[in-house]
Amino acid sequence: MKKNTLYIFILCAVVLFCLQPVSAAGNYTPAGTLQVFSNPGGASVYLDGSLQGVTPLTLTNATQGMHAVRLEKTGYLNWITSAYVQNGAITTLVATMVPGVAPTQTTIPTVVPTTVTPTPTVTATATPTATLTYTPSGTMQVFSNPTGAKVFLDSVYLGVTPITIPGIQQGNHLVEVEKDGYYPYSTQAWVQIGALTTLFPTLVRIEGYVPTPTPTIVQTTATPTPTVTVTQYGGLYVESNPGSALVYIDSVYRGVSPAMIPNQTVGYHQVLLKKSGYNNWNGQVYVWPGQTTILRPELVLSSGDTTATPTPTVTVTPTATSASSGILKVFSTPTGATVLLDGVEKGTTPITITGVPFGMHNLQLDKAGYYSWNGQAWIQTGAITTIFPTMVKSTVITPTGTPTTKPTTVTPTPTLTPPVYGNLIIVSNPTGATLYLDGVLKGNTPLSFQGLAAGNHTLKAEKSGYINWTGTATVKSGETTTLNMTLISVNATPATTIPTTIPTTTPATTSPMPTPTTIPSGALRVVSNPLGALIYLDNVFKGTSPAFILPVTTGNHTVTLASEGYENSTTKIVIHSAQTTSININMVPLL
Repeated sequence: MKKNTLYIFILCAVVLFCLQPVSAAGNYTPAGTLQVFSNPGGASVYLDGSLQGVTPLTLTNATQGMHAVRLEKTGYLNWITSAYVQNGAITTLVATMVPGVAPTQTTIPTVVPTTVTPTPTVTATATPTATLTYTPSGTMQVFSNPTGAKVFLDSVYLGVTPITIPGIQQGNHLVEVEKDGYYPYSTQAWVQIGALTTLFPTLVRIEGYVPTPTPTIVQTTATPTPTVTVTQYGGLYVESNPGSALVYIDSVYRGVSPAMIPNQTVGYHQVLLKKSGYNNWNGQVYVWPGQTTILRPELVLSSGDTTATPTPTVTVTPTATSASSGILKVFSTPTGATVLLDGVEKGTTPITITGVPFGMHNLQLDKAGYYSWNGQAWIQTGAITTIFPTMVKSTVITPTGTPTTKPTTVTPTPTLTPPVYGNLIIVSNPTGATLYLDGVLKGNTPLSFQGLAAGNHTLKAEKSGYINWTGTATVKSGETTTLNMTLISVNATPATTIPTTIPTTTPATTSPMPTPTTIPSGALRVVSNPLGALIYLDNVFKGTSPAFILPVTTGNHTVTLASEGYENSTTKIVIHSAQTTSININMVPLL
């Protein structure tokens, strides 16, 4: 009996052990990394209301999802936005703090009577200081077919189409469009800081719809309704040459060029640009309603005198750049391909086409000995779209067989050897060096020369504070040679630390090789703000931004961007087979 009782006890213990819940130690919480930079640095960073540190700041193991981010710094308005952290990815925020001073505290004296002395005791009660907050925002445009439809943003009626809605906080918003006789339209639209989001809904007519008769209105004498004036807004895009100039609109600092400045009231505005080593640029620009006006001033080097000659004030003629246009840049491998945009020939690659209407366009590239390349390019308002097509050599079939005609004696025609040309790209560290090619002044680096005669060319680079660089570049027929020159400081102080593995020429065409084993690869598109940053993929120089790099082996890689006057930016990326990975980096200016 005792033995049976022992067996039953052991059996119950085993059952209870099996019913125990699995330990939660193996639970996995999706998380990523959040990087926060600010200009200027040293701003306090609050994530979901909790202080995390000061900029520049990298937060690892941030839980996946949307987070509220707030930056605070004495003398500046608070900077607030929302950031989505993706599992296993890096989310980067770059905040430009807007100068501002909070109201000074006021004290209200409170008299407290006492029985000890007739003198009242004054207790100062401080009124809490109001916090001024700068909330980054974007703009939305809503068109409809047909027009005159009512627009609701997050269930709030704002007007009828076409309509431009400025000052919208970054994030997803509910957009509803309604019109009598048509089915309602609704969608979710993402609004980006400093950008323009455009919607083009086509409403579907309700079959058999009978409009409600409009009642006859008997005219009566009514009190006139006062006219309400609605303030209109437009955008302003400032891109200086050279870049990285401080931008002031109506004496208020608005960032570093190139800069997209939305929500500007319609009319004239005073623009001031400042950059060390250059004369200040002053001008007036007219902002049109619902449109983005583009301003591209050329800065003039200062003479070095203690009293710089002021740049004359320039008034920009109020001919606004259409809100529905942008810029298209087309590069090709190889270069020299004829570009047809919507069937109209525009020139040969590389080429920059301005004033391209907003929307989708057909693009065709033709070059002798290559198959035609056909694709599409989406043009964004006030933005630069860059296309990097690679053309494929056509297969030329040489006819074979016995000729049917008898050979005749033909006087040989002398063979004329056509001139051979190549391309040359010059990059310097630091940039902005004055370059002489074969003794002729060509401008400031980086520079690109198309159609140079093959052979050796002499180069000389000069920059204040650096030792002159001289050397020779060899241009090969039909190839692009890239030369990177590093200027040495007069004080022997090394410049910005950047990777040094830089190819001098593109790989030359060699004799046929055995067919290699296919390696999974993808492509990488890199865009930086400002443009022209040096790109290093796994510490190997790949060119300047914007760039389209392929093939890139699948897996993890490190991308480093370097540009004079900015902090180096390093990003971890993952390349997937037969896919294009795109990164857009806002570089942080050096303080």
